[in-house]
Amino acid sequence: MRNLLILFVFAAVLFSACEPTTDNNPSGLTVEEMTEILQSQKWRYDYPRVMAGLDSLKPHMNPAKYQVVSAGVQRVQFGTFEFAPDNIIWLDLNNGNDPVQGNWAFTEDGKHFMITFSTQKAIPHPIINFSKEEIHVDANSEAGAVYPKIFIPLSEGAGLPRIDTTQVNEGGATQDTLQ
Repeated sequence: MRNLLILFVFAAVLFSACEPTTDNNPSGLTVEEMTEILQSQKWRYDYPRVMAGLDSLKPHMNPAKYQVVSAGVQRVQFGTFEFAPDNIIWLDLNNGNDPVQGNWAFTEDGKHFMITFSTQKAIPHPIINFSKEEIHVDANSEAGAVYPKIFIPLSEGAGLPRIDTTQVNEGGATQDTLQ
């Protein structure tokens, strides 16, 4: 009887020490659910929060590196991100140039999110929060991603210029104007 009690206590301690395995990220979503959210709308950087995250790292960065990274973040300040099927991402910088194509993916365990453009290597960003209201991935400085990225839905009132194509000029053609 005593041996049975010791075995029971040992089993209880052993099972309580085991971490349950799950395919969910810290937000509790599966890769399929995150993919659905990602592709449900266009996104943009939450520029003030991204810059605040970068600025908090400034004391630990080489000034030249900070300037380069800061300029890159400012460049996409008014950009829109569209996550298409087949792991394709389109970044439209809203500067008159064609959108830039890249790739996106989740790690198999759903705990990291990767975005690459051109010849960049894929850097896994730990997922902090993933919802329809916000996608927040952390920096991964060991791999070269020095600041966190925060995406919010592109929506009316987002502070981005909206093109009005409803105005017609004298020749009958529409005239694009920024509002």
